[in-house]
Formats: sequence, structure tokens, C-alpha cells
Amino acid sequence: MPPLAAIRWHRIRTIFRAFSQLTGKRINNFTISSFSALSNEEAIKLLGQTFEDELKYLQSANSTPETLTNTTSSTEFITPSRQLYNADYDEVNRTLLGMLAFKWILAGDYQSFTQSQPPAVALKQESFDDLRALCLSQFEESGNILPLLVTIVINDLGKSPRLAKAVEKATGKPMTDANHDEVIYVAAENGMIHSLERLDETQRKDILLGLKLGSTLNVAQFAQAENVPGSLEGARVMAGNIRAFNLKFLEVLFDVAGAAANIDARGAKAMIEPVYRNYKVVHPILLDVVENRGTLRQNYDKLLAAHGEKLTQQGFRPLSVDNPSERALLRLMIMGRSTSNKKQAELFDAAFKRLSDSQRQMLVDGLNVDGTDDGEAILPYYMPAIISEGLKNTSDEPEGKIEAVASLMRLLGRVYNGSKAKKGQAGTIKEVNLRHVTKVIHGEAFKSDPRTLDQLYAQ
Repeated sequence: MPPLAAIRWHRIRTIFRAFSQLTGKRINNFTISSFSALSNEEAIKLLGQTFEDELKYLQSANSTPETLTNTTSSTEFITPSRQLYNADYDEVNRTLLGMLAFKWILAGDYQSFTQSQPPAVALKQESFDDLRALCLSQFEESGNILPLLVTIVINDLGKSPRLAKAVEKATGKPMTDANHDEVIYVAAENGMIHSLERLDETQRKDILLGLKLGSTLNVAQFAQAENVPGSLEGARVMAGNIRAFNLKFLEVLFDVAGAAANIDARGAKAMIEPVYRNYKVVHPILLDVVENRGTLRQNYDKLLAAHGEKLTQQGFRPLSVDNPSERALLRLMIMGRSTSNKKQAELFDAAFKRLSDSQRQMLVDGLNVDGTDDGEAILPYYMPAIISEGLKNTSDEPEGKIEAVASLMRLLGRVYNGSKAKKGQAGTIKEVNLRHVTKVIHGEAFKSDPRTLDQLYAQ
């Protein structure tokens, strides 16, 4: 029998739906033409009114490690969060900026989308048009864009401790150790997300499928080689429903588009050309997983091979996914966002070589466990963000950067803690949340001597 609280939520949902249909107040007037014609200020005001409950949860949401620094402080530009609440909330800004980015795409407003991007890596017009075509094809039949706006706004609600506590109370399921994708999926399953009531049954099912996928496979983690081949199993829930898969994929893209809102909320600063190109590689790979073409390892390695090819085109030596050491280095480089920059790739290569044989082998072993039929694979949650932040808070000299990366690699090796592939054993995935590491890498001690990190996870 479900808990009484969950039954109450279901009754409230049923009553709300019936009342909305009776009064005609279901919010379904979000169309391509009407939304794209709004000014930024009008759009933010409308979104604030439409998603008032969801944005309140986002005010209490925990920020990702990369939004804990460089918080927007300029008074020259009114951020979306300030426009609504006269205060900056990182996840509110991220979410609303993602929605504005969607508006700019629909309107063909390339200038607004790219205005805060560094010119050298700015999204190209060709890629902008490509993303616009994908969006228009998703909604061309009805013109109703509300499903995507709903899935964007609820994407990070699970980061709110308030929602996690409410879910735990309503369902009796412990949420203390659940990641934010699991929290929002359970909340939506139990009728606790009001914005889903504004959609018809088919639209709700599509979004629930996307949330179910997200509860086991974080697409952004795959794009950064942060998760493992076994994680891709979650994509198979989309079998037979490409529409729902593309809706989820668009949500991921616009979440990324809003990711740098804490630094500059005037444009889609984070959706630069290299990032978009990476997701263009991810999309067909995940479709192959959805349609059960190839093994999970084969599909995962397509991503690694594509990055390896990108490096080779820049003059870096070829790296093979069939060589465990080279495959491990590829994963490290992708997590370190260095495959579009030969100089930075060489920095990672130098750091990898600087490790002792035992340290390097620990990394190679841990980075080559699939979590399918080879025992427990470790997923180092937030590692790409930690590498990025660590590189920012260190010496600009090449030697200082190499030592910082080597220190981060040693940390990751200790997180793996002897993990290695054991063929024939049932595959499992263990997520290790490394968020707390940011306190060390943002400190002066790490900046002056990255070896400070060696104290963490020490045996």
C-alpha cells in the first residue's frame, strides 16, 4: 500500500486537473510564434508567473561546484533572478537563461545567443541554425513548446533540499543519498510537480520517460566521459519513443546553455562551438543505445574515439580505445575538457606520465571498469567541474598546471581505491560525490601547492 501522503498528492493532482479543465485556465498558450516574439523582460516575467512554485524550489537549490565561484555581481545588467526577486539565485538564473536561450533559438536571434561567448570559440552560425532546425522539427506539428519549457524548469528541482524532504515525507523513500535526478523523478512520479499538470497525458509521459532516463543516465556526464558504459543502459527506456528522447536531449542542451549564468547571464556563454560539437557526437551514439545497436562499451568508446580523432587532427599522437592506458588518458582529457586544445592535452599527457607506475595503474584500472559484467564501476561525480576549478586556482606557469593536474589525477586514483575490472561479476555502479573537494581546491593552500590535495582519500 502506498503511504497516505502519496495518496493525498494523487487526489490533489486529480482535483487540480479537473478544475483546470473546467475553468479553461490550463496554461497552453506557449507557441513558437508567441514566445519568440516576446522581449527578454516579457519572457522572464511570464516564466516567473507560470513557474512560480518551481522557481521557489530553485531558490533553495544547491549550486554545482562551478557556480560556487565567479558569481554574477555586476549591477550594469539585471539578471533574470534579480528581475523577479531582486536577488541572485544561481539555479534560478541558470534555468531562466536556458529558457531565454531557447527563445533566442526560436527567434533566430544569433546575436543575443552568442553575445557573451569568446569570439575564438563562439557557436558558429551554421551550428546555431542546426540547433534551431532540431528545435523547430520537434514542435512543428503543434507549435506548442510548453513541454520543453516544463522539462527545463523541473530539471534541477531535485537539487532543492526542500523538495527532497517533501518527497521523503510524501513517499517514505529516503532521499538523503539520492542524486538530484532521482529526487525529481520520484517527485514527478508521485504527482508533486505542479507544472506537469499543464500538459496532456502524452506530453506528461514523454517528460516522465525523460526523468526516468535522467535518474540512471546523466547525459552531460556521458558527454564528459564522467560516467561509465553501464550508465548508458538507462537510455534504453526510450526504445520506441524518439520524440521523448529528443525532448530530453533538447533539455540537456538548454541546461548547458544556461550553465554559465553565474558568470554572465546576457547570452548562452557556455554553449560554445566545441561544446555543441561534442553534443552533436553524443546524440547519434545515444540513439544507437536506444535502438540497441552495439554493446554499451562499443557505444561508449565511440565518444572516446571521436575525441581521439579530434586530437589527432590537431597533431597530437593517436590514442586507441583498445589500449587500456590510452583509453584511460582519453577519459581524463575529456573530463578535463582538453581535447579541443592540443596544448592543454599535452599538459594532461605530461601529468599522466609524471605519476608513479602504481599511481598510473590505479587510474588505468579504475577508468576501464564498465559496470556491466565486470564488477563495480566508480562514477566520480563532479570530477570534470573539480578539474576545471582546480586549473583556475593554480599557477599560470606550465609547471604549476602540470603539478595541479597530476595532483587531481592522484586524487581520482585514490577515489577508485583499487577498483578494477573483474569479468564475469555482476555489474554495478557506485557514485562517489566529490563536491566537498571544492573547499580544498578553492583554497590558498592548493593554489600555492597542489599537493595539498594528497591528504584527501589518503589510506
